[in-house]
Amino acid sequence: MVSPKYEEDLDLTGDNTGDSEISGIKKYSKKHHIAKDRSASSVKRTSSKAGSAKAGSSSKAGSSSKSGASARSGSSRSSSGTKGTSSNGTSSKSNSSNGTSSKGGSPKSGSSKARSNAVFKTATEKNNASGESRNSRFSTHGKALIIVIFIILFVGVSVFSAFLSYTYLVDRYENPLYANEIDLDPDTTVKFKIEKGAKSKDISENLKEMGLIKNKFVFQLLSKFNGYDSSYKSGVHYLSKGLTYDEIMVLLSAEPETVKVTFPEGFTSIQIAERLDANNICEKNAFLDALNTTDVSSYGFISGIKNNRDFYLDGYLFPDTYELEIDSSPETVIYKMLNRFNDIFKPEYYERIEKKGLTVDDVVTIASFVEKDTALAYERETMAGLYCNRLTSDDFYFGYPPGPCCSPGEACITAVIKMDGNDYLYYALKPDESGAHDFFATYEEYEAATREPG
Repeated sequence: MVSPKYEEDLDLTGDNTGDSEISGIKKYSKKHHIAKDRSASSVKRTSSKAGSAKAGSSSKAGSSSKSGASARSGSSRSSSGTKGTSSNGTSSKSNSSNGTSSKGGSPKSGSSKARSNAVFKTATEKNNASGESRNSRFSTHGKALIIVIFIILFVGVSVFSAFLSYTYLVDRYENPLYANEIDLDPDTTVKFKIEKGAKSKDISENLKEMGLIKNKFVFQLLSKFNGYDSSYKSGVHYLSKGLTYDEIMVLLSAEPETVKVTFPEGFTSIQIAERLDANNICEKNAFLDALNTTDVSSYGFISGIKNNRDFYLDGYLFPDTYELEIDSSPETVIYKMLNRFNDIFKPEYYERIEKKGLTVDDVVTIASFVEKDTALAYERETMAGLYCNRLTSDDFYFGYPPGPCCSPGEACITAVIKMDGNDYLYYALKPDESGAHDFFATYEEYEAATREPG
């Protein structure tokens, strides 16, 4: 039996009567059934490739005829290359079950395999895309949920903070805290100094270092919230352990610890330094050094000072009672005393001393000796005239001091400014112990008055 060359020659009905002509309808029907058979065969072969044990029967069941399909399966298209085949279709079964010649030798089977791979790949891609879509939807929903939770927490914290702030302010308003009502523990009381220009951050760090607070951030937060940041006073304050943050802020906003110190007229620079040291205001030697190094160029009345004295500012540290801060800098004290001198040395004084041919330094120097030599008010102007004569006389061989010997008071300074002229160059204490003096124009008069009798 010869294998048919064309698909039209197959008798799909199994009834070959030998008719020479086949109607167009029958031809179309045959072609249609062949195409369907091919499609079914391709699907079955794909199943066989996947490892199905029934691949051979599928190939057999996919044939439309009983013998023609078997013959066709074992035809020359098989890998063995033989033209004939067993009428029982054993070759087709064998090839199908082994998954070799029937599956691998046919181009249509390769095409079917490619289509199967494409279908599998497409399905995989769709499955992956579906998974990614689900993950994307989950990720979006998760982010939205986190944002909602965050907003709820933020609102809750804000409301709670506002409530605490309100109650805190109400309590502060209804129960104000005053520095003089805060009790300090005498066993743990320490001095706490705030430097000029110190910020709340600097203050909190010092408080933490001294063990007066536990948390710097909390102190800074409360300080800002309560409006204390710009109210802290530089200087020394007394604090003790166990104080609340509010109590510490109140104490640091109060006036710093001060002490009133009186410097009498006639005190020397050394005596002033010693009294400052004794009252814990500043150290003695530091103060004396500052008298020669402090910038005082802004004070016009100092411009005529001579540099031939022990301390440059001798005589200009005006004697008075000052309220000074504990642990003050020497410069702070010096400026306070110079400012006081400037207050009492009135503007009209400059014109008057100029007419007398004197400088401010001359006035201060003369006044310092008046301060030392007489305690009697009525003698001050006479004594001032005497020293003024010595200053301008060429015949006075005792010489003239290089500068003020002490810090004169206002009475002695004004005595120099108001003095009238006299001829005295010498004076001597009266023997009556009144503290009064006799004044002389010449040395001979002085010698005669002071000569011992006999």
